[in-house]
Amino acid sequence: MIHRTFIGVALFLTLAALPAAANADFERIVALDGDWVELGEDGKPGDEVVTKWRVTAAGTAVIETMHPGGEHEMVTMYHPSGEKLALTHYCSMGNQPRMEALADGGTIDFKCVGGDNIPDEDSPHMHAMSLEFVDENHVFATWTHHDGDESHSMKLDLVRKSAGVATAR
Repeated sequence: MIHRTFIGVALFLTLAALPAAANADFERIVALDGDWVELGEDGKPGDEVVTKWRVTAAGTAVIETMHPGGEHEMVTMYHPSGEKLALTHYCSMGNQPRMEALADGGTIDFKCVGGDNIPDEDSPHMHAMSLEFVDENHVFATWTHHDGDESHSMKLDLVRKSAGVATAR
């Protein structure tokens, strides 16, 4: 009981320090906690867990593990950073871009603000990420890779594993 109380107090203090928009966005990411699968073109969820979101650090951060256990497993940490919501993506390319959020109420858009092991702006790295919330069991995650003058995006149509069958939109 003491442990749960401590986590609740830590989360409350963290959220109280954030502006309202960043606070609401962090709460939406916290609510993703669980295992997620990709929605197929047939509108049915796949069997393989594509990403796992877990609340950690006494409720002050969320860790996302993409392709868990796979050859290209990657980790993204979402956390408050001053008055903003931020993430650090630990990429299978060996770099760690840092991004800050710009929210519009429906989608959380993260833009790269630097990082480690990215020698210059034209070096290959993840440069943007967005989370579009359809509902509590359905989210689109779009990752944008930047390489010199070229950028390309990968959009994942994710549903909560425990949610059962969902329909594509």
